[in-house]
Amino acid sequence: MSNWASSLQSLRRDRTNGYRLFGLLLFISMSLFTVGILHFHEDGQLRYLEIMNFVSGIIVAAILIYGAMDLIKRNMNYETLKKEREKSDTKFSRSQDLLFRIDNETRQEVGSWLHGVLQPQLTLLAKNIREKKETDCNIVAQWVDEISEKYVRSYSHNLFPPALMVSLEVGLETLLQERAELVLDPRLTNASNIGFSIWSPESNLENNDGALRLDLGNDRAYAAYRIVEESVANAEKKPSVSRIIVDVVVVGENIRISVLDDGAPIPADAKPGLGHAVIDAFVQKFDGKMSLANVDGGVSLVALIPYHPITVAERLNRRFHAEG
Repeated sequence: MSNWASSLQSLRRDRTNGYRLFGLLLFISMSLFTVGILHFHEDGQLRYLEIMNFVSGIIVAAILIYGAMDLIKRNMNYETLKKEREKSDTKFSRSQDLLFRIDNETRQEVGSWLHGVLQPQLTLLAKNIREKKETDCNIVAQWVDEISEKYVRSYSHNLFPPALMVSLEVGLETLLQERAELVLDPRLTNASNIGFSIWSPESNLENNDGALRLDLGNDRAYAAYRIVEESVANAEKKPSVSRIIVDVVVVGENIRISVLDDGAPIPADAKPGLGHAVIDAFVQKFDGKMSLANVDGGVSLVALIPYHPITVAERLNRRFHAEG
């Protein structure tokens, strides 16, 4: 749409601009009428007034026209910003609804597990202790350890995998064992060089030629883990999938997470499920981008998380000097 068409639409919507235009036309008409009277007046000296009036009329008209056009432009920019704000508010509201939904579902899941799984085991333990009047503390401790190991520990691992606390590589390998193939950036593996000599040259340690290990931080490492977890789980739901490839690499100032499966293509009218919403929530947390598309021989999900590459050595250096 051209600027003139947009201006005309703005005039139609806003009566104030119409009144300004009417006032401008009335001023021009009166100026021309005055010029005409002075031009045909018998006194020649009034011709100077004619010229002055004509020139001043042109200047005032130009100022009014410029002001009106600038006001229209500002109104158009305001409307654009208003629409973007409404769009942003809607998106934020949806994100809030999603977070509330996830929070409620998490609470329900934990509550169901406590009530339906853990409580019966503790009740049974208490019953056995009362009926048998067990006095051997070692046996009681063994029962408690069994409940803790079999139920509490396994469930807590599902909520936040301890392997991820070791490294992203260990966390992903544990997650994807016998489920998917993992291709990991060499700088994110445990084989990469931590590079202490970078921040402590007085240690006289020699640099090797290996890639310096990057530090993703807990938030981005967990986001990458959850994106991979949800993507692989979604791919596994399709019975046609026989191979899943997960690729996590640092490209420029982004963490690129790619999950490719060889399953059937996604229908055009398919609606995103909860897993897709969870992935989108983690991506939006860092103002990243995500795409899901049918490719040759399968389906590809690509998530980009903004990340300024920083090595473990540099992070340790900042921490050592109390810089972060």
